[in-house]
Amino acid sequence: MVSHCYSFKVRPDYQDSFAIPDGCIDLFFDCSEDKVKALVCGTTLDAQDVLFEPNHRYFGVRFAAGVIPNNIDIASGELINQQLDLLDAIPKMATLAEKLSTETIFVNQANLVEIFFLDEKVQADDSITHHAALYIRQKSGNIRLPESESLTEGFKSYSTTKI
Repeated sequence: MVSHCYSFKVRPDYQDSFAIPDGCIDLFFDCSEDKVKALVCGTTLDAQDVLFEPNHRYFGVRFAAGVIPNNIDIASGELINQQLDLLDAIPKMATLAEKLSTETIFVNQANLVEIFFLDEKVQADDSITHHAALYIRQKSGNIRLPESESLTEGFKSYSTTKI
């Protein structure tokens, strides 16, 4: 279910970063000393700028492509090209966010995530979303609607309403 965890501190001379299409959903925690901020980020359809705060410490959880744990009660189609406030969308994540922000050792943070998601079931993506995510990854985000129609019957109308 969890593909991997990652952590980094943004340098004071930070310039630019990009999110690239990969079909994955990330939980992203700003673990700075001010106030815990957390986002649930869906896959992008093209490379997009990501804004980080210099000198802030971040921790992220990436789920395997097409996977959303059941305690994230948001359909994957609603997350494409979206970043939602995780604590507003899923209030029960507040405890995890607080623990992650006070823990500074990466292995301990990863263990907190493992424990939190240990017994979680995974939402089954509908087949169209699953195929669309695979196609986006195979094409490195460079997709054209006419080509994508061959994926499944009705992909054009589905993608128009969902994407």
